[in-house]
Amino acid sequence: MRYFKNLFFLILSYISNLLFNFLILKILTNFLLPTLLGIYFSFIGAFLIISQIFLLGIPYVFTRYIPFWEEKGEKEKIFSLFYLFFILYLFIFFLLLILFIIFPFKKREIFILSLLASFSFSFITVFSSLFNSLRKMEYSFLINFSYFLSLTLFLFLFRKELSVEKVFLTHIISSLISIFISFLLFFSCKGFILTPLNFKIIKEIKNYWKESFFLHFLSPIFDYSDRVLLAFFKSFIDVSVFVSARKIVTPLRQVLQYPQEAMAPEISAKVKNFDEIKIYFEILRKILFLISIHLFFIMIIFGKIFIIIITNEFYLKAYPILLILTARIIISSLYSPYLLFYRSYGRIIHFFYSDLLWIISFLLLSYPFIKYFGILGLAFLNLFSTFLVLIFNYFFIFPKYEIISKKEFLKIFKFSISSFLPFSILILKNNLSPLLILTIYYFLFIILSLIFKPLEKEEWKLFLKKIKRQ
Repeated sequence: MRYFKNLFFLILSYISNLLFNFLILKILTNFLLPTLLGIYFSFIGAFLIISQIFLLGIPYVFTRYIPFWEEKGEKEKIFSLFYLFFILYLFIFFLLLILFIIFPFKKREIFILSLLASFSFSFITVFSSLFNSLRKMEYSFLINFSYFLSLTLFLFLFRKELSVEKVFLTHIISSLISIFISFLLFFSCKGFILTPLNFKIIKEIKNYWKESFFLHFLSPIFDYSDRVLLAFFKSFIDVSVFVSARKIVTPLRQVLQYPQEAMAPEISAKVKNFDEIKIYFEILRKILFLISIHLFFIMIIFGKIFIIIITNEFYLKAYPILLILTARIIISSLYSPYLLFYRSYGRIIHFFYSDLLWIISFLLLSYPFIKYFGILGLAFLNLFSTFLVLIFNYFFIFPKYEIISKKEFLKIFKFSISSFLPFSILILKNNLSPLLILTIYYFLFIILSLIFKPLEKEEWKLFLKKIKRQ
């Protein structure tokens, strides 16, 4: 039942973060000019790349080893690991801050504020990773809730006099409040001890840490490089439009990750071989795939309404980007559950190769795609790179674990292609009512489900039986 409790708090965190993020985006898009909003998104994106890279793979190491040590009762190792990483990250932060203060350069104030905002937020990430690894998702919920609540309130209070600098200041203050709450929760953890630093544990984790470091080096580039590239090749207004669309899509992608995130510590703590939980991931992949298709068609019909509610009419030009980025979720749902398994089970190198392929293809093709197709080209490049990762996993990684036979892959491919028929109808007949589109879609969906049977009844039973054991 612990799995369901943790899943509940992850979903609760998702709902609260979703609402707060949409409120924050509403305030920013209505009280900051598109150019200023683009500047903010570009700077915070660039510095989040830096601050996340210097996390040095900490979250992955926590997820892999803390649940394992907790099951064995080795709490000294858990707290010693946390102290070591926290002190190291604090040292890196102060070193960079001193360098920024000492060396003179133009617009130093906004650079320092960006640094403070990004690193203070990354400290929250460290605590959140610790609590998730300890399987205390309720603590992660509390610190994230306090951060977003504070940020939303401060932005609302200062909305009429917002500037890029003030937005960064609200981030910093909100992060400090959340970090203070994180320390209180940390000290209240059951079994909390002040243990001396144990450098011997580095020997135990070094191989996995090495791989985690390189993977975590890629992750922020994966998450934030698009806005930086767009600012470099196009304009800050384009950045504001693209990131606004992405901020609407990101919560959809995150909600599909939560069942996997709740499972990750359990895998690290208990799973000895892949066959024990293979059925879980096979069925989870199918469920996420079916959900992602539904999300895509919801965005087709209600995407413009969402954009107006969350931002304003100026950002309606983000609608096609919204659809392309949502379509990307469908492709990633076919392999993302297995990437989480690789990470949790100690096969992080497979995760690394997938991210590396995505980033290389994305960076190499970014210039021609952005130059000739603008922000739409950048959105399509996201889709194309994700498709390359799917092909890579299918041909080179999945065979090692006997995941998805060719017959199964073709069945899914046929089903997904057939499910896109309503999208073609919508493109050809723009005057169709949303009710008619939904009717056509669900009629086709039911027929195709009966033909291809993407999820068998027996698989449902096995899936539910498997997670009830957790």
